Amino acid sequence: MSSLYNLPPELDISKDETFSKDRLDQAFAYIVQRLLLLDSFRPSWEEQLSLFQTIGLTRLDDALRPVYEDLVSITQLGVMFTASSKTATVLGSGLKTFTISDADKTRFAAAGYLSIQDVGIPEHTMFGLLQSYDRTTGQLSILVDQFVGEEGATAANWRISAAASPNVLTTAHQVGAYTQGEVDALITALRGTVNDILTSKANRVSPQFTGTPTAPTVNNGSATGDQIATLGFVQLIAAGTDANIRSGAPTYLNTLAKIAQALGNDPNLAANLYSSLASKVAITAQSLSEEQKAQARQNISAQQNLGFMPVQQAGGSNQNSNKIFLGWGTDANLRCQVDAYDLGKVWTDAGSNSVFPTSFNNPGYLKMPQGLIIQWGATEIVLDGNALAVIGYPTAFPNGQLFTFLPTNGENRANNGYPIAQEPRADRTIIAIPGQGPGARMWVNWIAIGR
Repeated sequence: MSSLYNLPPELDISKDETFSKDRLDQAFAYIVQRLLLLDSFRPSWEEQLSLFQTIGLTRLDDALRPVYEDLVSITQLGVMFTASSKTATVLGSGLKTFTISDADKTRFAAAGYLSIQDVGIPEHTMFGLLQSYDRTTGQLSILVDQFVGEEGATAANWRISAAASPNVLTTAHQVGAYTQGEVDALITALRGTVNDILTSKANRVSPQFTGTPTAPTVNNGSATGDQIATLGFVQLIAAGTDANIRSGAPTYLNTLAKIAQALGNDPNLAANLYSSLASKVAITAQSLSEEQKAQARQNISAQQNLGFMPVQQAGGSNQNSNKIFLGWGTDANLRCQVDAYDLGKVWTDAGSNSVFPTSFNNPGYLKMPQGLIIQWGATEIVLDGNALAVIGYPTAFPNGQLFTFLPTNGENRANNGYPIAQEPRADRTIIAIPGQGPGARMWVNWIAIGR
């Protein structure tokens, strides 16, 4: 006679009615394991409870319900039978392989029969027998024999937990293997063992270690992050720092104490150095008051060390700050230059070697050392209602003496006539153009000489 409930052979009383203490222990362990798994598959628990009541197993309900409630209250044990996996798997029967997450793989206790539930769609659930589990790699193999949901659907976020097979029903012979007192004693012993294990462990939050705790030493002196810094790591950093401080240093400066002594043990060294340097003349851009500049020149005896009286280069009234060059040219003439502008030969009292400009487009003038002034320009005139026009000079002759004013036709066209000076004055000259009336235009080149 075969068992209706597909029990393991060693627990199937229909095949072997021999009773022994070991066999009863195994049967009871099988019952306890199934009871622990019922919480993750409540419909199976309710179905089996209904079957137990149907066949009159009131003793089973009275004896094991307190056991079940005590086991559920030990919440630390619940996490041992549940784990997560991100392995993409197709819903269906057959051999399935999962990789348990790193956070769960070392503590996960794979039960003999497991449920694999899709976290996104809980209605997609598979059930199967454990084939193998490698706690180191997290590789879990399950032979799925039942599933619910859409066959062929793929998911990659699974919750794996212990479960009772929907086709397994515990027999009354197995339930009767232990009395209520024996169950209570077993639960008490189990609770004590768990408490002993937990009290010997440090908390994850603000743990307090005793004895000589150890941790892996990071051998990279430039390591960053929140790894634990062990004594070995601190010694590594200290040795590197010491080597960097001493590297290449002479023996009289190879420690902080020797360096401090060499610096005069001055705790305000930086401030004192900064204050002292601030009073020195820099070789780079520096803002100094006129008093500071004068004091600096006096400190280095600048005037005496020149050996001659210096001349101020520009910066006077209506002058820019220019650099003046004065020296003999390659043509044996004394020449002058201001910044990049070449003024040509320098005029002397003899008045020789004068060079006039080659163009009259820009009005200008030259003042001779003895007061003679030569002015020139090119001016476009328009005759007024009196057929006259005025040409003004770049500068008035200070003594009011105009020696001559020479206008010429700047357009070189005879039909326009030739300009003549009507009234030469110290600051301007009135021009007329014979044969031309009001509104006539002409460019006039002119030279004025006076003083």
